[in-house]
Amino acid sequence: MKKFITERQWEKIFRQRTEGLHEKMLDDGSKVYTADNFMKYMSVDMSDYQIIGIRHQLSIIKDKLEKYKLRHLSIGKLIITDEGNSEKAEIKNISKPISWRSDLWLAVIIRDHLRHFINNTACVGGCVFEEPGNQLFVYADERETDSDMIKWKGMVNSVADEFDALIPLILESHSTPMCGKKIELMEKKKEMQKKAFADLEYIFNDLWW
Repeated sequence: MKKFITERQWEKIFRQRTEGLHEKMLDDGSKVYTADNFMKYMSVDMSDYQIIGIRHQLSIIKDKLEKYKLRHLSIGKLIITDEGNSEKAEIKNISKPISWRSDLWLAVIIRDHLRHFINNTACVGGCVFEEPGNQLFVYADERETDSDMIKWKGMVNSVADEFDALIPLILESHSTPMCGKKIELMEKKKEMQKKAFADLEYIFNDLWW
């Protein structure tokens, strides 16, 4: 049978049960764990207690609202204005929490925009013929065939897939405690990022039409 306790009592018992699992404290007050101790910390059994009280119920509602907001973020609205003989483009109304984990959101944006682009473009990129950026010339040239478009779609989707594979590593790096595993993970992520952005750079000048 569960024992009913207040939220403060629950926090006190949890601190007692996790005492000594962290190795050290950082200057900002955060704790450093080994991989094994972090798993112990995350799997502490508190199932024999049930939190009661108005404060707890209100905190549950607040947490649900916050989670909803964090899962329905606005990446902003693209505004294009004329300034003399040129155009100015900027993104406005970006949700404030979007600044947190910007590495993740940018990877998601690149992946999804590449897939959206290649599903709607009617033009083969010049880099298919090792002429990056020469898209209009290729569009009017007799060399453009169905196989060229298939190759172009394959190139763009391949880069999108690289960013798609990068996203789980970014998420894992955010949740992994400071330990040897995190260092290995960051090295792997760095190599994948380097290749993904290099491949993006190669097709970049052909993404405008």
